[in-house]
Formats: sequence, structure tokens, C-alpha cells
Amino acid sequence: MREEKKRIAQCAAALVRDGDAIFLDSGTTTYFIAQALTEKENLTIITNNLSIAQSVPLHPTSTMIVTGGERRYEFNAMVGVLVENLLRNFRVNTVFLGCDAISTEYGITDANLEEATIKQLAMEAGVYKVLTADHTKFGKTMLAKVCDVEDCNMLITDTGVDAQYLKELRDKIEIVIA
Repeated sequence: MREEKKRIAQCAAALVRDGDAIFLDSGTTTYFIAQALTEKENLTIITNNLSIAQSVPLHPTSTMIVTGGERRYEFNAMVGVLVENLLRNFRVNTVFLGCDAISTEYGITDANLEEATIKQLAMEAGVYKVLTADHTKFGKTMLAKVCDVEDCNMLITDTGVDAQYLKELRDKIEIVIA
């Protein structure tokens, strides 16, 4: 879903203003969001995504804070108590959240309990919460609940989501189709 994720990322990046503090969750879509932010100035980006930290160039006036923690090797994501403690001490304008699954009944879920906890704490740190998910995530549930769909302010997705599913979600969250 590379092209879909890039379109979602472009829409998400358009929400970021110079001077914002943001959190970028682990995942491919958030990696593409980071790539789309290279010209934004005076950003503070907090991330637990090592791929973002290692390879995304930022404007010289911007700052990146990497959470530290325990590395989930196969996902290049940081998890654990160090990440949790750091996130409890930050407040950001916008959280860009990825997920493994979205269900109208069970909400937003993740396959990994530790990552779900990081996502929950990131949500608490954010004023505005944006869920980014391609159409393959819909109508599924995974092990650990992150939050209800309506706990996010906006969902950015692609054109592949079933129209009936979007209709059910529109009562709960603002939806942008990339």
C-alpha cells in the first residue's frame, strides 16, 4: 500500500504548521509523514520510530526527539518504560497515530501490547489526534485496544475503504480521503 500511504502522509503533513510540536508514531505511514515535513520550520518532532530518526532529514531549524527505550527489531520501534515515562512529560499540538486494525465495534487496536500502551500515552500527550490508516486496516481487530475511534479528531485514509464502513465511521470522526 505504498502509494496509498504516501497520499495519506501528504494530507497529514498539510495539517502541520511551522513551529508545531508533533508526535509521530511508529509505522510506514508515519515515516512517509516525516518525509513530507522536511521543509517545515521550527518543528519539534517526537518519535519512537527509529527509521524516522535515522533517515529523515529535517529543516535546520527543527528538532527531533527520539524516545529511547527497548527496540522492537522487526518494526524498528521503541517501546517500554523509558518511552512511557518520556511521553508522560510532553504535550504536543498533534499526534499522528498509526494502527494495525480499525473496527467500528472495538475501536483502534494493535497486535502488540507494548506498542498499544505507547499509542495510548501519545494520545494523552496530544491536543489534536490524527489517525492515519490505509484501507487494509478496516474491519479488523487485534490483541490490544488503543482507544475508541471517536477518541481521535480525524481519520485520514485512502479511497479503498468500503463506503458503508465510512458511513458508519462518519458519525464518530472526521474523515479525510487521500
